[in-house]
Amino acid sequence: MSQTVTRATRIDAHKRVAAAALATLLGAAVFIVAPISARAAQACGSSAGYSLCLSAPDGVLSGDETISVTVSGSTSGITELKFSWGSGSTNSNHLFSDFEAPYTFVWRTDRYLDATQWLNVRVERNSDTLGTPVALQLTVENGNDTSVPQNPADWPSVFQPRPYAGDPVVAAVGDAGDGTARDRVVSASVAASQASVLLYLGDLYERGTAAEFDFNYGRSSLEPGGGWHWGAMASWTRPTLGNHEGFNIATWRDYWHGIPDWETFVFGGVRFLNLNSECTRIGGCGTNSAQYRFVQEVLASNTHACVVAYWHKPVLSAVSDTTAMNPIWALLADNGGDLVLNGHTHTMQRFHPMNANLQTGRPDSHMVELISGAGTHHLTPTVDTDPRSAWQVNRVAGVAYLTLAGGGSGNATAIQWHFRNQNGALISGSESSVSCGTDGVPPTPPGKPSGSSNAPGTIDLTWAASTDDQATSLTYNVFRDGGTTPVGSVTSSSTATVAFTDTGLMGGSTHTYEVEASDGVNGSGRSAPSDPITVLAGPAPVFQDGFGSGLGAWINVNNLALDSVSFPPGSSPPSVRGSVASARAYAEHDMSASYPSLCLSAAVNVTSSTGSVALLKLRTAGGQSIGRVFIDSGRVLKVRGDISGSVFSSGVVLPTGWSTLGLCGTVGSTGTFTLALNGSPLGTWTTNNGTTQIGRIQIGDDLAKTWTVNYDDVIVTA
Repeated sequence: MSQTVTRATRIDAHKRVAAAALATLLGAAVFIVAPISARAAQACGSSAGYSLCLSAPDGVLSGDETISVTVSGSTSGITELKFSWGSGSTNSNHLFSDFEAPYTFVWRTDRYLDATQWLNVRVERNSDTLGTPVALQLTVENGNDTSVPQNPADWPSVFQPRPYAGDPVVAAVGDAGDGTARDRVVSASVAASQASVLLYLGDLYERGTAAEFDFNYGRSSLEPGGGWHWGAMASWTRPTLGNHEGFNIATWRDYWHGIPDWETFVFGGVRFLNLNSECTRIGGCGTNSAQYRFVQEVLASNTHACVVAYWHKPVLSAVSDTTAMNPIWALLADNGGDLVLNGHTHTMQRFHPMNANLQTGRPDSHMVELISGAGTHHLTPTVDTDPRSAWQVNRVAGVAYLTLAGGGSGNATAIQWHFRNQNGALISGSESSVSCGTDGVPPTPPGKPSGSSNAPGTIDLTWAASTDDQATSLTYNVFRDGGTTPVGSVTSSSTATVAFTDTGLMGGSTHTYEVEASDGVNGSGRSAPSDPITVLAGPAPVFQDGFGSGLGAWINVNNLALDSVSFPPGSSPPSVRGSVASARAYAEHDMSASYPSLCLSAAVNVTSSTGSVALLKLRTAGGQSIGRVFIDSGRVLKVRGDISGSVFSSGVVLPTGWSTLGLCGTVGSTGTFTLALNGSPLGTWTTNNGTTQIGRIQIGDDLAKTWTVNYDDVIVTA
């Protein structure tokens, strides 16, 4: 079409086409309204049970145009709105995904060919049900008759890190760019940080179309008039290809001015390798692949002590392992690799140093895998039970920040890192580091541990810190009773003493401890064993069950089964597991007597949950609920007095992984509840608990809920 056609002519032609199309489509399943007057074009209809109205400017669309959808009633059941643009009213040529109300986006039409086609929108529900489309015929005209303007292929020259003083900082995150309000907060926190470089670890949503790059990720600052959201940081970003952009690699490459499938660069005295885990799209990632040979050549000529590689899909994660990248992992681990950064799994996670065969605790176990995929989108609740996993935080949006230690002088010798949440606040416990290059000197052995039991079920340990010739922060693995698997670890930069608390122990049991330090390259060997330490016994149990004999001591067992895979550190299998969707998962035990005061404790691992879920309950012998401990939708631990209806919040979030919960109740008009987590009291509250004594206990929730939980080591004291 010619650019000299008048707007009136365009509108008239558009109306004639739309009217003709409407006449041929009467009776079709798609609800279509063509514009017939000089107003906003609009189509209304139903999709997946929701009433929608799709609106666009009337007439010919050019440049930036606002598209909006109004939804009648609540939008709580909507996962996303899917927009398509194509020759038919029911086409599924993906244009854009909108994940959050108000459903409005600016469509950059100059990145699309001139055409009179159909824009439609479908609802995708939380149940993954995809509704029928509501469609609107529109004309796009920007002078793009046969092709769309492309950015210059000048990628090697566009990268400009932000200035820094001292050792430079690098931000690393993926799986953001979904256009939500939280996504905007996270991108703003990175922009406001001290980072000089952003490693974007792949995935913007939903398929990396030109419309989604422009609005969900943000128009690039490399373009005239651009520069918002993540795109505002384009000049100091080095992105890797995610599987979502893999649907539109040409668009990804154009947005990033001709970025190659893989590359290497040096920043802050660190050798970075930006690699590609979309192996099926790039000719493979095996030992005969072009990418493998590229990595070989880079490592063979590398002169920098620190080597950091990054790609999208991790070789190990809480959700899925990408074995296709194992050959490249092994190549890096055997040739100076120090750190691998990944996204894809929507969580934050760190693994213990591993060797080429993904083994920890070996003399050559050095390279660390760090996952920073909690950019904002659909954060995962999945907990990784792999013993190689050293640290994980779920359902928190955030970013990893690397400090290139020594990089200020151009010769980095270590990589230090920590995570910050969406508002830029430090996530406690996320700090760690790895030394670079050849480090033949291990840390000195830690001092002999000493400790005591200051609360039932726990032992508090301290030991003299190790020293190292290079690392400023060391990781200490704690072994109980001469075991081969650590019961826990702690990372510390202290040069004096280090502390650790072992929890979930049986009252009256006696244990010894050894500690080993690692600088990320070498292990110190174990300390001398501690003297035997006896766990504070507390009252003698009136009932206890580790489920070694199954569930025979329990009644009303619903959707709980023995699990020999997951069990608390220091315990032995099995535990019991429930995993239900809108169903009950619980069991009860009748005590041999009734008690005016009773304490129920259990090791609990809530892997996932939706809404509030009861964890432990105290009941009368007749079954009436007296009180419970539960978690709300944010996993905050709370107590409810079921006689009075009073709810008390501890303000403490239930950690991921195994924890020991304790609920003590006393009946009476001024009864009490005390809640403890891992042996530490969280609060005591007074309420009317009635006069009938406690004669039954419960684990799990007897109401229909959606959650996955494991229980072990149930102990009841009176």
